[in-house]
Amino acid sequence: MVSKLSQLQMELLGALLESGLSKEALIQALGEPGPYLLAGDGPLDKGESCGSGRGELAELPNGLGETRGSEEETDDDGEDFTPPILKELENLSPEEAAHQKAVVESLLQEDPWRVAKMVKSYLQQHNIPQREVVDTTGLNQSHLSQHLNKGTPMKTQKRAALYTWYVRKQREVAQQFTHAGQGGLVEEPTGDELPTKKGRRNRFKWGPASQQILFQAYERQKNPSKEEREALVEECNRCALWTACNQ
Repeated sequence: MVSKLSQLQMELLGALLESGLSKEALIQALGEPGPYLLAGDGPLDKGESCGSGRGELAELPNGLGETRGSEEETDDDGEDFTPPILKELENLSPEEAAHQKAVVESLLQEDPWRVAKMVKSYLQQHNIPQREVVDTTGLNQSHLSQHLNKGTPMKTQKRAALYTWYVRKQREVAQQFTHAGQGGLVEEPTGDELPTKKGRRNRFKWGPASQQILFQAYERQKNPSKEEREALVEECNRCALWTACNQ
């Protein structure tokens, strides 16, 4: 038993007294049993290890004092499961599946919080609701929201599902943009224009000037937002109208 207080102990005691705590209350508190026992100060249960040195804090029953768990321990979904989107890789061509896996593996090596902010920014840029991600990946809505907004840890397999969706969505948007630049818009007949016999539908194709506008825009931004795509359509329409009027 130490009979003399150390400098640190004296400072702590002084801080307690300065906080307004009376000496009588402090003495009374010291005489009462604390919320935990020092390992070795009380009787050990049968089979309990006594390897801990005397003076170490015993583990609290409510888990306080434990360090923050890893991503595997703090995941809120508990049970293991394979996200549906990962199973869908089997339906892709070997080349496409290998490409997606390579990109996802690369993202998994990066800081999860940085990638989460990147995915969140992409969702906002393209006005994509988180519900679409949930429906496609099978992730928990609340957990996904916490991961994207606060960086709440997520198991590696579930992050792989999120990143797989992210990679696919980027590719899907890029393909839609490319098809528009190649004249993939279809002019649908309506009303009296409906053909009586099956035939090839008239396909609208942008002219050279409009295609140049689209290609330049694609070089600047490969994943344009909805507003940017609408602005490009208007610009191409004006260009096509100007070309027609000057022919």
